Amino acid sequence: MRYIFPKLERFTTHRPGGKEKAMDNPGTDRRSISISRFVLDLDRCALLDEGREIPLRPKTFEVLHFLVQNAGVVVSSRELLDAVWGDIVVTEDSVRQCVADARKALGDKDHDIIRTVPRRGYLFDSPADQAAPQGSRPVSQRFRPSWLLVAGISILLLAAVVFRFLGEDAVEPTVNLQPAANSVAVLRFADLSPDGNHGYLAAGLAEEILHYLAQSPSLRVIARTSSFAVEGDSIAAIGQQLNVANVLEGSIRRDGDRLRVSVQLVDTANSFHRWSRTYDVEYRNILAVQTEIAQVVASQLDVTLGNRKRGSTSDPQALEHFLQARFFYSRRGPDDVELAEDHYRMALDVDPAYAEAWAGLAAIANLRLHGKNPEADPERRAQLTETQRHAVEQALQYGPGLADIQMRAASYFRFNGERDRAVKHIEIARTLDPDNWLVLSADAARHLIRRRPEEAVDVMRQAVQLDPLNAVLRNNLAAYYFYAGQFQKALDQLREAERQYPNIVQSNTDQQVSIAKALILLERFEEALGVVQSLPAGWRSYGLALVYHALGSNSEAEESLAELQALPPEPGNLLAVAEVHAYRGESAQALTWLNRLKPHLLCFGGVMPIDAYYSHFLARLDDLKQWREAAATRMADCVY
Repeated sequence: MRYIFPKLERFTTHRPGGKEKAMDNPGTDRRSISISRFVLDLDRCALLDEGREIPLRPKTFEVLHFLVQNAGVVVSSRELLDAVWGDIVVTEDSVRQCVADARKALGDKDHDIIRTVPRRGYLFDSPADQAAPQGSRPVSQRFRPSWLLVAGISILLLAAVVFRFLGEDAVEPTVNLQPAANSVAVLRFADLSPDGNHGYLAAGLAEEILHYLAQSPSLRVIARTSSFAVEGDSIAAIGQQLNVANVLEGSIRRDGDRLRVSVQLVDTANSFHRWSRTYDVEYRNILAVQTEIAQVVASQLDVTLGNRKRGSTSDPQALEHFLQARFFYSRRGPDDVELAEDHYRMALDVDPAYAEAWAGLAAIANLRLHGKNPEADPERRAQLTETQRHAVEQALQYGPGLADIQMRAASYFRFNGERDRAVKHIEIARTLDPDNWLVLSADAARHLIRRRPEEAVDVMRQAVQLDPLNAVLRNNLAAYYFYAGQFQKALDQLREAERQYPNIVQSNTDQQVSIAKALILLERFEEALGVVQSLPAGWRSYGLALVYHALGSNSEAEESLAELQALPPEPGNLLAVAEVHAYRGESAQALTWLNRLKPHLLCFGGVMPIDAYYSHFLARLDDLKQWREAAATRMADCVY
């Protein structure tokens, strides 16, 4: 068990039976610790804010003291339990409550001082003067978390944290940590084939190498979504953008049955080639080539690959069909999903035990059942559900050690009402690969359901760190900032997504609505008006009803609200009307519309209970507390 105790004269911990133990450090007069404008008075076991005592429960003081003494070090809940409670049997909820109380006392609303490190514990991340005598004035009059002092610039997009881009319009300070020496991004390989139609093979080979490297627990590998999105930049620019010390780039040239693969491992700091090689082989040896490349790269970076297996086929023909299927599924052009399904089935014709191809079929069935344009015909939906079930069962039979397959199974059981089985597969996936983006997304959603939005933010920030150019994750992170009441950070995420993918974001109504909401909640009404006026009719009425009310344009606000109320009574429209009434302080009217909405609060379909529960427009009215509790009850039924 790791304990780090800087020198203290006296620190009292309460032990079973009322006994106390004092840890003495003879020869020193230091009886207090300064933290910005606060002082921990060790003799009185009190927290002082410029001389004024802030009431703290004894256990909260001890937890805060322990974290301060271990500043800069991640402390687990188990260590806090052992240090503060000793032999008294309590749960980790006691730790969480004390941490929450300490954050409140320090005004740490954004968790920048006491940070949650997902699945590891807590990190006290603010300067502390351990040598300050009691009653001395702190050097700083405000918190300056040490991670801000690292200061740098990186990029964001849609869902997790250490990366934040500081552009001309950015408000929030950003972080760009020095890249770890054992960090690497595998770029999409170039297709130099004479006919130029082997892009799927170039991308697939790079992705397979990436997955092999990701097996190493000591190697930080940027996810495919981000590493494949930075084509055309210099190595130095890619290193800064993805915050990695190394880049693996390459090319393939296929001519009949012959394959040439050229690869280079490059240091992003100086563009030095740490290793390069060209393989001239028959296509049937492609599996051996990708394995060797991953092993050599791992050796160059002084790490070892784990024992986890990808579950890949040993047949190069099956692999080629699989790579084409994955290429079409990711591209999502006209007829691409159908082409992807054809190639997954052809891969299985060659190798019926190809677990990842079965998982691909399950993903396609899930997309058709629950995607943006779900199948409506009941008979066809029943067929798709059966297809998904069979594909999941086969994938689990042949690839139970793959986190992606466990998450596909969780998705199937979740949508089919088998809650316990869904949770079981998520737990297995978490054990196999805790950094898998699907696992992290499930963990974040679980925190939301348990009403811990700040911890959900912490997890999503971790996901974005591993995949900084993933638009889905970035949007999720923005939404979670909304849920946590951190509107500027949500807006920063949305604006960065807009900068990265202007054509997608500017044409995405949901994202423009989110930007408008953030501006309204930040009371930047003129900016919000400019965004709202470009929205489609229904959303425009919603936004104008909010903005005009805030600006005091009562007649325009009434007209917009009337337009909104005249829309069909669909769940989203009901919530929108209720939010406008709540924002205007009209409690009775808000409750009337919310009662109409209540039957439509569903985990899948209707309005998500999470969106209703965390609505900051509804939260303006205290007498809506009972209704929000009802939404929380519905929220508990959602499985992630």
